[in-house]
Amino acid sequence: MRRRPLPTVFRRAVHALALVAGWALFFLAWWHVLATQAVQPRDMLLLLAASLLIFPALTFIWVLHNRRIFRAKGPRTGLRQVESNYARDWAGQTVHADWEALRAARVVVIDADGTDKHFTHG
Repeated sequence: MRRRPLPTVFRRAVHALALVAGWALFFLAWWHVLATQAVQPRDMLLLLAASLLIFPALTFIWVLHNRRIFRAKGPRTGLRQVESNYARDWAGQTVHADWEALRAARVVVIDADGTDKHFTHG
């Protein structure tokens, strides 16, 4: 499956500017490191190797991993099913709520005491 190109010239220009700005920041940061600190050659080689070889390689491996998952499972067609029973919250408090009424509420008020949590619409 090929990726569709960006739809407008404006979005392409914004992406190109973001790309150029990212590389400019990268080189400015290196310029700052080289100009302001006395760095040992061995440390500089390790830093260069990490930034130019290791990090892009890790990113490339991550992309391949995600592409392999996509080939195995295909595109997402929906959301995961989750349990909608919310009787207790993460702290173990009992939750009391009329979920149908809360779905239409513009304001939800949450009152909590030591053992119970009450959701009401305002």
